[in-house]
Amino acid sequence: MSDFTIQQARNRIDATIGTNGSGNITGKTLNEAFNGVLDAMNTLYTRQVGDNWYGIIWSFGTNGTSTVTRIGNPMLHASLPVQSLMKGCVLNLDGSVNYYLNPTDWAYKADGTTPSVLTGADGDVMVEVPAFYYKYDELYNGFIKRLMISLYKVDETWSYSPKFYVGAYKGYISSSKLLSVTGQKATVSTSLPNSRTAARAKVSNNTNWNVITYSIRKAIWMLFVTEYATLNSQEDFSSQLTTDGFHKGGLGLGVTQGTVGGAYNLCTTGYTNAQGNFSIGSESFSDGGSNQKCRYRGIENPFGEVWEWTDGVFTENYVAYEIVDKGNFTKLGNSSYTGDVSSECRLIGNVNQTASGYSIKTILGGSHCDILASDVNTSDTGGATYYRDGWWINSGFRGVLFGGSAGNGAPAGLACANASATPSYADAAIGSRLAYIVE
Repeated sequence: MSDFTIQQARNRIDATIGTNGSGNITGKTLNEAFNGVLDAMNTLYTRQVGDNWYGIIWSFGTNGTSTVTRIGNPMLHASLPVQSLMKGCVLNLDGSVNYYLNPTDWAYKADGTTPSVLTGADGDVMVEVPAFYYKYDELYNGFIKRLMISLYKVDETWSYSPKFYVGAYKGYISSSKLLSVTGQKATVSTSLPNSRTAARAKVSNNTNWNVITYSIRKAIWMLFVTEYATLNSQEDFSSQLTTDGFHKGGLGLGVTQGTVGGAYNLCTTGYTNAQGNFSIGSESFSDGGSNQKCRYRGIENPFGEVWEWTDGVFTENYVAYEIVDKGNFTKLGNSSYTGDVSSECRLIGNVNQTASGYSIKTILGGSHCDILASDVNTSDTGGATYYRDGWWINSGFRGVLFGGSAGNGAPAGLACANASATPSYADAAIGSRLAYIVE
């Protein structure tokens, strides 16, 4: 830290909120304590203009309202060195980039004049997401949550998110292969094993092609919340920057406001292509009812419309696990994990056992920044408090869906998760999204 040592920073925060080094807040109301922390953090972190990381801190009031504040290098909050490297491309079957797309309008290749072909003839339309490092921790007995990201490994306590490609659109299955192409409706009523099979059918004996994974889900959530400094995916979209040059708002309601004619897969893929590598929200579209366009840096409808099966993660009797090696994903079958859980999976932790779509109150967090719910607000099924996203769970062996659907309303969002069904389950509200795992 420039200007302050770590201990000086801790002492100043301790003095501000009255902890006297104990880690317990004393002699202050919750709001006084949090405002004191924000003041101290702002004073300390905004001086770190030489640092190569940026992030957010947040905490919650007793009524579940959240306050999120940017920390780290303010210049990086304006330039967004990690997020700015996200870019649309057309990917070959071998994982090489056929060509990049024009950053302001995907109707063209990167040169801005040559028309692109996004129907699948040139390859799958994907968003390239760079490798980055991150650190999530909790301070003062969990009162303050902190997430920091960087293109560089700041120290040995930081974790690594590898480079990946994620489908720009909801997945479409044609000739038994999962595609990410323009001009189609998302394929629904497909199970996790069937979706994975369709992804891997693109190239035989290949484990790089897959449906979106839990690690990719976490990465997208981390990038969004650090860019917009909000936990609410559905916060109103704003194309304007703050006076400091930072992004504000969220992605709007998205396709979460109800089915149309009983259908969930309402959108023809590619309807936001004209936005290029940028984000959009809060705009209606034809035949969408009260639903709205939603796009995060090229990823169309990253939440809402249809739930997305997410690979590499499962729960069993309210304990969550992440499969470490993508080669073992196929062991995540219709109703069980057929491999050795103890040696092949990372224990994520005990998840909340309440299965009613309540708003997530706390996430498991830890060094892996796990975004599964460890607690929920049983007074809120409307996505109005804490993380603003809903959580569903049943006992037994369960796969995990993310994002919510057109019928979920406010509880839908980037961290919205549903572990109430076995991986074999399929219905009209469930689809998938293509991914290419580089490492």
